[in-house]
Amino acid sequence: TLFPYTTLFRSAPPAYLVTGGFDPLRDEGREWGERLQLSGVRVVSQHAPSMVHGFLHMTTVSPGARDAVLAMARGWRDLVAERRAVRAS
Repeated sequence: TLFPYTTLFRSAPPAYLVTGGFDPLRDEGREWGERLQLSGVRVVSQHAPSMVHGFLHMTTVSPGARDAVLAMARGWRDLVAERRAVRAS
């Protein structure tokens, strides 16, 4: 790689990464998560295999999108709670 990601992201906060199975940016999202992890960033990944790009906006018409967004909200809540616990200790 030409860019020193490990230096740039060393002090980055945890990341919550969501990809959809039919998202044209799925592979780039996974690669981004891998780069963050290699830099030492805590990354939590969620993959919604049946979702398309923009599924966050489809929760009123797609039960699958609604379920994926609810899972994402729970995951984000847990990541924030984990971060708070680390900072408090």
